[in-house]
Amino acid sequence: MSRILHSEASPRADRSWSSKAASNFLARLKKRLPKVEVDHFNIWTAILPSFDGAAIDAKYAKLSGTPLTEAQSRAWKLIGHYVARLDTADAILISTRCGTSASPTG
Repeated sequence: MSRILHSEASPRADRSWSSKAASNFLARLKKRLPKVEVDHFNIWTAILPSFDGAAIDAKYAKLSGTPLTEAQSRAWKLIGHYVARLDTADAILISTRCGTSASPTG
């Protein structure tokens, strides 16, 4: 394993238990595998492109090997950067809160 994409999906950032657990995991991993590269992607601070009709059409054209139209090419140009990050990762670590919190009063 040489490259990990860490997708941080908690809006609480440093106050998030999942973000702290992921950071701890990655620090321990880097001690064992010093050459591992971590690509940190925070979905709350990233400026993501719209995934509209042209982008959806571009995705399916790419998957089927069909040449993209001009509109699809423009849409995919914005998305392709993020797809490349996924494609070049050997592993993906997602840190996010899951489940619900139960209040002490029910």
